[in-house]
Amino acid sequence: MKREGFSTGFGYVLMVFLVVALGIMIFLNFRANTEQRETLEAEAAAAAVTPTPEPTATPEPTPTPNRITETVTLVVAGDIVGQPGLSTEASYGDGEYDFFDELEGITPALSGADYAACTIVGTVSATGPYDEGYHMPNAIATALAGAGFQLVNAATDHILDRGLDGLTETVTTLRNEGLYTAGAYSSQASHGAYMTDVHGVKIAFLSYTCGTGGVSVADNSWCVDILTRDYMTDQTTVDYDRVDADIAAVREAGADIVVCFVYWWENTQLYTVARDNQTAVADRLLADGRLLVPLFAFRHVHDLFFLV
Repeated sequence: MKREGFSTGFGYVLMVFLVVALGIMIFLNFRANTEQRETLEAEAAAAAVTPTPEPTATPEPTPTPNRITETVTLVVAGDIVGQPGLSTEASYGDGEYDFFDELEGITPALSGADYAACTIVGTVSATGPYDEGYHMPNAIATALAGAGFQLVNAATDHILDRGLDGLTETVTTLRNEGLYTAGAYSSQASHGAYMTDVHGVKIAFLSYTCGTGGVSVADNSWCVDILTRDYMTDQTTVDYDRVDADIAAVREAGADIVVCFVYWWENTQLYTVARDNQTAVADRLLADGRLLVPLFAFRHVHDLFFLV
């Protein structure tokens, strides 16, 4: 009997102990949950009264200077003068001509150019005679194209030596060889500056002659671009209004570079320094500050080109 009472009492004690332990665990867990909830509520309340910081302003990028990403090489040769001696040297008899030997010395320079231009003084056709005046056989056009030229400046005081027909034939012959022309035109419809794209750089070509060798173009003013208003007499009054308008027009058309050929006065031929009338025109064209490089590139300083 005693053993059974003891077992029953111990069971009650053990049960009470377990209940108390469970209660303590529940209490501790409840308190921990309460503290955690109070902490979260306090943090939420603090966040509600703390202003959101302004975002950091995006820094302005430091500007970098413009860089040239493409180099364009322009080669400009001097006068190809159509005097009889040139054709005589290129003659092979029986009316055959070959000018490649005469141009052989400059072809290496042309091979490295992105664009190459020259000036031809005189007229070109398939018929002679070629032993007088400034007149060349059409083989010169073939040689110029073969040497690497792309453009020929034809506005000189000898382009009308054979009249309008001679001018027209010259331009047509050059164009048939794939050469573009500046300053002289085969028709009124074709009159205007020539512009080309060289590796994404738009280059416009203008060309002017101070005179026409005493030939009037009053009825065909479109055939050649003339620098002076008094081209038939003193050739001293430069038509700056026309030149300025032409440059403005090609700029408006998108030209990045303007190449301007000027065929000067006869009194400057064979001089090795610029004359007063040359520098006056050059200074005037340089005045707007857009001219890149002026070059005196010729033995005959009556021909000058510059980049505007």
